[in-house]
Amino acid sequence: MTELIYRGHAAANFVIMSHSLRIKDIIFVEGLSDKKLFMKLFPENMVPVPADGAENVVAALDVIKEFNKIKEDKDKIRAIAFIDQDYLHLSSGDFKNIEGLFLSQYRDIEIDMLHTKSMHYVLNEYGNSEKIDKFGNILRFVMQNLEIISYLRAYNFVYNKNWNFKDVNLVRYVDIEGQVDQEKFLSFFKQKNSVISDEFKNFIIWKNNNTINLELITRGHDACCVIGQMLRKILGNADREKVVCDAIESSLRLAIRPDFCFDFLWYRSIKEWCEMSRGGGGI
Repeated sequence: MTELIYRGHAAANFVIMSHSLRIKDIIFVEGLSDKKLFMKLFPENMVPVPADGAENVVAALDVIKEFNKIKEDKDKIRAIAFIDQDYLHLSSGDFKNIEGLFLSQYRDIEIDMLHTKSMHYVLNEYGNSEKIDKFGNILRFVMQNLEIISYLRAYNFVYNKNWNFKDVNLVRYVDIEGQVDQEKFLSFFKQKNSVISDEFKNFIIWKNNNTINLELITRGHDACCVIGQMLRKILGNADREKVVCDAIESSLRLAIRPDFCFDFLWYRSIKEWCEMSRGGGGI
């Protein structure tokens, strides 16, 4: 049975109306996969509540803040929130100053996980140790191959192009050596979004004038897709169905442990908040 997700205000009201949740530490997250992840990372008294996307997570947090304004400390709901950074670092809005809101260190939580020992678990589970040892920096290779796509996503955000990425099945353009067929991908992408020549030239000019850390613009889902393809040949000999993108992401979550995440500021900050919140009061 599919688990229900309450959106934004409804997620906050779900917490407010629940006697059992109101006495817990609440963290609003974007979706069900994030809920599963945070249940592993903070298993004691924290309850992750999915709120269906970043904007709805912020909206849910705002509702709790308004609720707490009229409550005594003993009756306040202890709640914070976590969202993927996405491309917020490229915008004028400053989400980092929202009290109680924590952001992924890199573009999203999947890229964060790929920087932990969970990545080694995935490689050991599906890969061949000899091939992996000979390869070098796998994650850097993946990000470099996705560079043009990652910059397209960032440009789409900065200039609000509303380009359609959802209908682009990336695996069709990535071979089992992890190489992205850029020409084929761009041909389909430009046709799908009616991107004219001058508009694409403007994108290339912007890309060449903006050096951005690829870890901050590479989508974790894209990276997992490429890694899955690589595990079919140059990193291993896995069957296609075992290393599809969703399977790689699921394996990353299954392998995650709290000590894997201690290098992340968001993890240490949330852990500290949990310890302090037990003394009473809310956000």
